[in-house]
Amino acid sequence: MPNLDSGRYFLTVLLPIKDGPFVEKAGMNLSPVQAIRDTLSVWATARQSPATYSTEPDIADKADNIHHQRNSLFAKNLKTHFTRIFVINNAVYNGRISTDTLVDLVVDPIKKFFGLKSTNVIIPQEFDQLNTPYLAYVAEIDAAMGEEFELDDYLKELWTQSSKKLSHLFQHCYGFDKVKNAGDFCQFMRKGQVETVMPFNDYWQTPPPLKNILKTVYVVPPITVIILGLAASYLLSWWWLPITLVGFLFATWAMIMIYGAKPFPMAPDSDLRSVLKSLYLQQNMIDFAITAQGVDAEELHRRFGEFLAEHKPSDIENNTQLPGTIRA
Repeated sequence: MPNLDSGRYFLTVLLPIKDGPFVEKAGMNLSPVQAIRDTLSVWATARQSPATYSTEPDIADKADNIHHQRNSLFAKNLKTHFTRIFVINNAVYNGRISTDTLVDLVVDPIKKFFGLKSTNVIIPQEFDQLNTPYLAYVAEIDAAMGEEFELDDYLKELWTQSSKKLSHLFQHCYGFDKVKNAGDFCQFMRKGQVETVMPFNDYWQTPPPLKNILKTVYVVPPITVIILGLAASYLLSWWWLPITLVGFLFATWAMIMIYGAKPFPMAPDSDLRSVLKSLYLQQNMIDFAITAQGVDAEELHRRFGEFLAEHKPSDIENNTQLPGTIRA
């Protein structure tokens, strides 16, 4: 399934940016696309370096009671693995669609004979253009059940957590003036959603335990079709034989498509909370291994027991890495 795979929802939203009059911001007149770029330029991305670990609150976050200021607003949401927001000015022009010159020498006279349009490299080809810039919103979020309603829950939760900042950004997009609450925001994002046809997920470390569908796909439906077709051929007419063959191929194709559309199961411990806990344990385990060099077995056993008691590997709620940070 394109949007859902391995316990993740891969969200892609394209929102047309207004091409209307200039907007005033901090005493300056900006176009809507400039206002969006200006907003994105001052949004905190994450606590990526010691310089961003200051406890001094961000001006835009003074009203938000969050545990890590100067951090991305998406770090408040414990379902968000990654979020990317950017402006698409126009479609990329990849150049003229090339043709084979030798083939054109043979084909063009035939086209002219039948009154068709021949190849002329002097005349520019048509190419796609956007009628307005678009704001792209791409996110990878937890969806353990693999159901569409989990996206709605995520969008409503995101709005509840950061409606003020989101409004400051999306107000420059068409249709946002109708957003008044979490449900409206969900519909607004859904309206601009496009299918994610190439999701990326690499949490599986071993082959996933997929169900063996060999009999279900390649044996049961085709054999059923063959039996029914042969019976019809014997009782009615031999014309049912080619119909049986077509039915056999269609049944096999249909079952392959049905099972191929199902998402992979979720990898163990691959939700965001578990991933953050793993990063926390990884960093602390490295420090433990360094300090434990050269100690005897009894002392190593004692220290490791203290490590387990302090860091609690099975507790993903406490003693963990905060979202939006590069170190615990």
